Amino acid sequence: MSVCTICGKPTSKVVDGRIFYIRCLCDYSRGYRERMRKTIHVEFREPLKTIQDWDPKLFRTGFAELMEIQKIFAIKRIRDFAFGKDYDKGAFDHNISSRNNLFVRGPARSGRGLLLATVKLHAAIREVSVTPLPCDYDIFRADFAEAESFGVVGEEKKAHVAEKYEYPQIMIVENVRAEQRIKSLKGEQTKRIRGSTGVDAMIARRMAKPGSILVSSYDFAGDIADSMGDRMYEVLESPKTSRLLLFDPDESVSLRKALYERKGIMLDRLEQIRGDNSTDRKLRMEKMTEDEQYALLEEALFFEEAFGGLPPMAGQDALPIHVQMEMGAPKWAKRDRALKVWTSFVESRKDQDAEFKQGIKRARIEAVRSCKALSPKMTEQEMLETGVLLSYACSVDASKEDEMLANWKRQAEESKEKMVSSKK
Repeated sequence: MSVCTICGKPTSKVVDGRIFYIRCLCDYSRGYRERMRKTIHVEFREPLKTIQDWDPKLFRTGFAELMEIQKIFAIKRIRDFAFGKDYDKGAFDHNISSRNNLFVRGPARSGRGLLLATVKLHAAIREVSVTPLPCDYDIFRADFAEAESFGVVGEEKKAHVAEKYEYPQIMIVENVRAEQRIKSLKGEQTKRIRGSTGVDAMIARRMAKPGSILVSSYDFAGDIADSMGDRMYEVLESPKTSRLLLFDPDESVSLRKALYERKGIMLDRLEQIRGDNSTDRKLRMEKMTEDEQYALLEEALFFEEAFGGLPPMAGQDALPIHVQMEMGAPKWAKRDRALKVWTSFVESRKDQDAEFKQGIKRARIEAVRSCKALSPKMTEQEMLETGVLLSYACSVDASKEDEMLANWKRQAEESKEKMVSSKK
């Protein structure tokens, strides 16, 4: 027989060998189970699964360092949303009252559902209302389409939509997919779902009061665009939205390839400044003014700072640009101008001023933008977040991979322990 952890009264009894749950004095335990049943898929609650059990096989190939880093960042995003950096019980309430949101993007078999189930479990424990099941995108789209109907059916559906999506403290839409893109006189646009005006109105009412929005998707926010209305796109692009991005092995390899291609292009162009006398190379290089050349040098320095751990390319000078500058730029044709750019960069890096931070941000965005397979689907915020992941992936020593994985598992274990203990 179990007892309630709050009032101490029995919450179950055994009759003829069968366990029956009964209502205790405060009804907490019964309510907790009912909230779990209404909001969490059975595959995640029987047996109970959280981020401790999240280890998709999909991430065991590809760009290994990026695969590990995205796991760490996924744990961090879920932990920060539910518990805060120091496992503070008030962090969850603070995120909800501050209208902080979470967007989870990942391919099939990346475990998006389990990540959101972790937040739902914590909400059930903390008695926070959540969008009930089913909350898949197909259901969401059908609900708002039916709410556009006239008469009694439309009014009943509007009430259902408000109760399911507007009133809960946490609104959740899972497995969102990008809609078809259509051509018009204004150019290529994303086709909007029927009922997008209703979604706009509902989001506007939610934004006027405390509450969070959690969205999981196969696609990037840039691909989803305004297919669900202007307001939902504003939420996905908002600075109050944390982005949890997951990549499959092919996507990770594409990103790594883009880094090498961008590095190679910059090194080739910098040969002009270094004074390469090869006529063939000069004919191949595009013409640049002197200001453009030294702007490129500064860009290359920020690229090396952001992705300093990227191994040298085969057939390229393995000596990094910043090392050449530290040696006094001996092979550079206009040495004084090059050293002036280097001195300015070093001072900015030492002070960690706004110019340096903006330069690192720009280097990360442009590096991801060079990946033509993924960047057209991304917003600028997603490109920046991906650039941050790549920066960490390039700075990881291969010998530390086991240590990082152990640290990731420890954080997952701590998150589950804190979650379960917070019920008491």
